[in-house]
Amino acid sequence: MLETLFDTATTRLRARALLARARAGQSAHFSVHDDAMPSVASMVAQTTKSRYPDLKIPYHSRWRHFEAGGVNRRAWLDTLQSGASSDP
Repeated sequence: MLETLFDTATTRLRARALLARARAGQSAHFSVHDDAMPSVASMVAQTTKSRYPDLKIPYHSRWRHFEAGGVNRRAWLDTLQSGASSDP
């Protein structure tokens, strides 16, 4: 079961579902304003260029989210998984 957390296909599938819910106005936490995307993309590009003019951007991935606040959640999940049965 935990292996699905580490599956990129699962992450993309869930992200698409959450985006669809937000676009349909069914999310209590997110709203999507597609008409704002071009200006937001421009702002992100400008911010990135100003902070990283050489475009050597530090590595980032969804795995880094498991380390937020200096907490190694990946190690915690690995510990949990090591004691779990692979049977459903």
